[in-house]
Amino acid sequence: DPLQSGGDFCLFHAKTFCVTPTGLMAKNTEQAPMPTFFETDQLSVGRMNMNFAGVTSWIQSVIRSNPMLQMNMMQGFEQIEPIMTEMMDSLGSSVHMASSLSRPIELDSMHSIYAIECTDTQKFNDTFGMFAADLGMEHRDFQGRVMYVMEGGGGMMGGLLGMGEGSQAIALGGSHVFIGDLNGVEECLRSVGRESDATLPQGLQAGMSSLPARDLAGWVSSDVFENMQATMQLEQLQQESSLDALAEDDPELAEEIRAELREESSGMREDMKMFAEAFGPVTYAWWSTDDAFKFEVNLLGADAGSSSD
Repeated sequence: DPLQSGGDFCLFHAKTFCVTPTGLMAKNTEQAPMPTFFETDQLSVGRMNMNFAGVTSWIQSVIRSNPMLQMNMMQGFEQIEPIMTEMMDSLGSSVHMASSLSRPIELDSMHSIYAIECTDTQKFNDTFGMFAADLGMEHRDFQGRVMYVMEGGGGMMGGLLGMGEGSQAIALGGSHVFIGDLNGVEECLRSVGRESDATLPQGLQAGMSSLPARDLAGWVSSDVFENMQATMQLEQLQQESSLDALAEDDPELAEEIRAELREESSGMREDMKMFAEAFGPVTYAWWSTDDAFKFEVNLLGADAGSSSD
């Protein structure tokens, strides 16, 4: 039944099973309120449980499972394993995820972060300071807090730490380790220890209300179509910036490319606007059983979270 668990605003509901490949995210816990990390409009929020104490042994098992990886990576990994193990031991079991969008939309309007629970801030500071040096991260001070910055996301190792592209940062603020784009991490650090009047958009709140009423290993509530629409606007701004630079050398070529891009993207923008007006947030929830993860997906209508509740 597509309306089985989402109520009147749920347009699509699906469940499926997937055998779990690892116990790193297998723990189910009671749902808890979502902390506020951003003052700007949030596009998505989520939480997942992570067994950080098992991360280094899991990475080691992956390397050992492949002779090529073992030959190329094992020696280097063994050098950082003691520091990584200490660092992982300083972390808790919850990871929050959030993305935000400030308006009017500019090149640096969208931010995305992970906020990892930290149970031993001193141990994290001591161990990550050594780890950051090996990664070539730049040490900075931001409002009295230590922040480590890396350009370009740090390649493979940066990917393991959840980093994206561009200027990425890791910083400890309060009881969380923030990982994400530089401006997003700075915004989160500004909010540490401060009472916030910011609330989640009604659609995301409705998405969270549609989550299954049981202990979960993780969940996400995301305004997917609004996110995609904003991403297209950001890509257009980036293209315009590049074309403005090209126009200084070859204005005719720049105008020709601009016209082609405008024609190609007009239909996509209209379609995405239609989807954003028709549909609300998408929610994902998962929980573990003895031998599998169970997933649930809901697509809510655009009227989700309206004043009819």
